[in-house]
Amino acid sequence: MSYPTPYTDEKDQVEWVHPPSSLVGLRMIPLSITNQIFHACDQVFIVPGPIDVPRLKKAIMAWFTLVPHAAGRLSRGEDDTWAIKMSYPIPITISSYSGTYTDEQVYSVFPPFLDPLPWDFEAPVDPEKQPLIRFKITNILRTGETAIAIHTSHAVVDGISLFRVLNMLNDLYCGANLADMTPVNYESYFSPPPPYLEPGGEAYKRAMAKMPFLEQGHTGQVILEKWLKALADTDRVDLFFTKEHMDVLSRRANAGRPKDAKPLSTGTVLPAYLFTVFNRVYGKPRFNRVLSVLGVRGKRSPPCSSYRFPSPASAGMAIVQTVSKRFEQDHLLDISALAEDIRNHNEDCLDPQNLLDIVSLYDQRQLEMKKEGVYAFMLPETNTRIHFGYGANRCRFFNWPPQKHYIRAFKANPIRHGDGTWEDRGDVIHAVFLVEKGAANKVCDLVREELDAWVLEDLRNQKSQAKL
Repeated sequence: MSYPTPYTDEKDQVEWVHPPSSLVGLRMIPLSITNQIFHACDQVFIVPGPIDVPRLKKAIMAWFTLVPHAAGRLSRGEDDTWAIKMSYPIPITISSYSGTYTDEQVYSVFPPFLDPLPWDFEAPVDPEKQPLIRFKITNILRTGETAIAIHTSHAVVDGISLFRVLNMLNDLYCGANLADMTPVNYESYFSPPPPYLEPGGEAYKRAMAKMPFLEQGHTGQVILEKWLKALADTDRVDLFFTKEHMDVLSRRANAGRPKDAKPLSTGTVLPAYLFTVFNRVYGKPRFNRVLSVLGVRGKRSPPCSSYRFPSPASAGMAIVQTVSKRFEQDHLLDISALAEDIRNHNEDCLDPQNLLDIVSLYDQRQLEMKKEGVYAFMLPETNTRIHFGYGANRCRFFNWPPQKHYIRAFKANPIRHGDGTWEDRGDVIHAVFLVEKGAANKVCDLVREELDAWVLEDLRNQKSQAKL
């Protein structure tokens, strides 16, 4: 068996991990149209000391019994069908990096620790020569840290299942018992497709209204150009919301609502508030729709349908993206109204019948576009998420936003002080996104001044009520 050439320089060392010989039976996994998404899905961890490479190789070999299709290669049939051929070795590149890195480098399109996969958006021209997963270990000489980069394909996992399978690998490296772990299943590959919708029918029209990006396809080159253009002329914004801030936002969003109304959660209040910020900073209310990324694993099918959504352990692609209808103009500066609009959109999409129609059209249109040699320009999500890990509960997460006004929010990183001690950020939420060039300071100033004023106002109100 000939090995492909990983992306290395002459000083790098390449080792190979072979799947266990006990993996017998399943030799080929057909790729349904939903799983024929070929661009990369990557993850990078940076840890404070060295990595035990033999131990990592042993963990990867055990991991292959849980995620066997990761040790595969794409195979293209004569009838333009695709499949994953099983039981190939995968490379681990061991490298050194003598330079320094900055947050700006980490936030860049191509951080210095990555070896990109040899295709993007379109299928590789030499698929059986390209591993579906590859590892790179980079020893950062100046700091003693180690970067562990895992580069895989969306044909293996989506962004949600990526975290699950990498958690498995981490647990195995740390000594977990393989017998106690649940392997992935291949429901999303082998299950029959959802029932397709009648073009022009009411269900088709309703589903298409939620996914307008499926109306027209583009070549891979055009999509790449659109993606890079979305990064141009932008500034990055990092906002930090304390628990006190979130409580203030929630109180204001829920104030004045009927007593029997379902409370608005922070998951909708925070994006709703940021929508009002965008609409004020840019001078006119123009942000009037929301795009949601929804996982479908484990979701309930409508009673009248024999179709079943993939289970939570399913590998492959099991996400959809939906766009809301336009919000009312008088809602665009109203945090409460917008939060309810966002919640209503997500709940409507997750209704069993609506979700089935969405998944059906998702599959149906991608198949039609494939025949035309084009792809849907869905929201281009980042290929890379970089975690800086320094032990239990001390994980620094550097997140790179893919395009303007795409909001990502997560628990804020702890602070590492110069003396090596750490300060936990508690319940602080870190929101990150890109805005048009020159707008970042306006966004930050507005949020800071407004939240500080609201917190002070609430404290005064509480003191006034306490005196009564």
